Amino acid sequence: INVHNPGNEAVAFVHKVALAEPGRPGRHTSIVAPFRLAYDEATEVDCLQILRELAAGGITPPPFYTGFFVIQSTQPLDVVAVYTAAPNRGAPVVTLSTERVPVRVRGGG
Repeated sequence: INVHNPGNEAVAFVHKVALAEPGRPGRHTSIVAPFRLAYDEATEVDCLQILRELAAGGITPPPFYTGFFVIQSTQPLDVVAVYTAAPNRGAPVVTLSTERVPVRVRGGG
C-alpha cells in the first residue's frame, strides 16, 4: 500500500488493520500512532508490517487472510493498493497489479 501526501501542508494520519473472518465478525488492531507526511512525501506499508501490527495486537492470522487496511486522515491522501504474487516465499514476483483507492468520507451520525 503506497500513501502519498498531495497537499501543500504536512498531514498526519492513523491506521488500523481489520481482518475479515468467515462466518463471524473479524478482529481488528488498535489505531496505530499518528504518522506524519510532509508535502509530497510518501510511505509504503507491506504485508510484513501488517503481520507485525497484528502480532502486536495479539492477533495471529491464518496462513491466508483477508481484510482491510484502514487509513483515517482529516486531509485527502493518494492511496494505491499494490498486489503482488510469487510462487513461494522468497521467489521473484511473477505478477503485479495496482489499484488507486478513491477518497471515502466517513459519514457522521
